[in-house]
Amino acid sequence: MTDRNNIEDIFEIIEEDFNWLNEDINDHIKILKDEAKELIEEDLVEELEGCLEELKDLKKILEKIDDVRNEYISITKGEEQDQLGNDTEYDYLDDWTGTDPIQVELFGIKYDVKYWRDILLILMEELNKRDKGIVADVLRDDKFKGKKRIPLTYEHNKIDKEHYKKTSYGLYVLVNDNANTIYNRCIRILKIAGYKEQNLKIKLNDSAKNNEETNIENSSTDNESIKLAKKYASISIDKPLFKTIINSIVNRKNEYGTDYIEPRKIAERYESLILKDTKYTTAYHVVINIVKYLVDSHFLDNYGESKKGKYIVIDDNSLKIWLANNI
Repeated sequence: MTDRNNIEDIFEIIEEDFNWLNEDINDHIKILKDEAKELIEEDLVEELEGCLEELKDLKKILEKIDDVRNEYISITKGEEQDQLGNDTEYDYLDDWTGTDPIQVELFGIKYDVKYWRDILLILMEELNKRDKGIVADVLRDDKFKGKKRIPLTYEHNKIDKEHYKKTSYGLYVLVNDNANTIYNRCIRILKIAGYKEQNLKIKLNDSAKNNEETNIENSSTDNESIKLAKKYASISIDKPLFKTIINSIVNRKNEYGTDYIEPRKIAERYESLILKDTKYTTAYHVVINIVKYLVDSHFLDNYGESKKGKYIVIDDNSLKIWLANNI
């Protein structure tokens, strides 16, 4: 049962709400696209223009929803998520949109997959093999009940079978969902069953991942701004501000009086500047994703025994040279 006084439960509810909202707007977009095709066939130009404008605006709203979702994850789970992502063989992203899985490791066993839905189906089959009562527990748990869609059911007369796949034991599994929704659903099922998120590991298609995870790319025609990869929430930031944040890390002893850096203190120090010069609502969202990038690039590491909140610079000169030559 959902405990509304439990932060973890609230986080799951909100993250699921973001996913449902994203899917509902995408459904709206699909309907409009069908309407646009009909308007083209009927040569109704004025109506078509209005339809296309609505489509464009809805896509902008989707981008904003993704930004807000990523900011929410950063301020609530940012550094915790980073710890999950330390496995070099498998991938961990805050946002799985546009990715293609090729392998999943579940309870230490590896399976080749082609689609995100394969992961959910494998999970349901394996849980049933382990204990048939687990599936019944999942179906009873109110954390897992969909709002409009039914995620899992044995009652085929209540669903549109086109959007479901049937397991070997007769359970209908909703598979017509996006990557984030399917991943979150898998994690929710694992937790209901008494397992942990770490029991499910995913490997993405290397070619798609390499295309997506370009270190840093220019995001404007005048080369004055940069964009981080999706793994780092696709943070878009002007180069001068990016340099200011990096230099603050380099000059940590003067600015903060410590040998290590704390993302929240950097965010506090440069909050007004970050909020003024970026599209983001929270400065910490920007800083923690830059820190994640620097950790993955081996410029930063965890400070001493600290696993959260504090980082050291591995080599100041290397960071300075990289900044001078690449940004």
